[in-house]
Amino acid sequence: MVSVWLAMPPPAAALLPVKVLWRTVIAPSLAMPPPSIPAVLPDTVLLVTVNVPLLAIPPPLLAVFPEKVLLVTVTVPAKIKIAPPS
Repeated sequence: MVSVWLAMPPPAAALLPVKVLWRTVIAPSLAMPPPSIPAVLPDTVLLVTVNVPLLAIPPPLLAVFPEKVLLVTVTVPAKIKIAPPS
């Protein structure tokens, strides 16, 4: 048995929503089906690489950052012209 120490005990009762909104996503049909063998995926993936130009002036010493940041927004075309790389 593994003992886990919590900073504070869990609540006695959880408050759950009365209604849950289900989402259904319909993907566009592909020109050719995906391969029948399972795809081999890497253990780690680099999400974004950004090249930043040198700044003419240094950034301010006390910068104010937002609490939440949207990392990446991706727009995918409606139709895929070629199959994904294997």
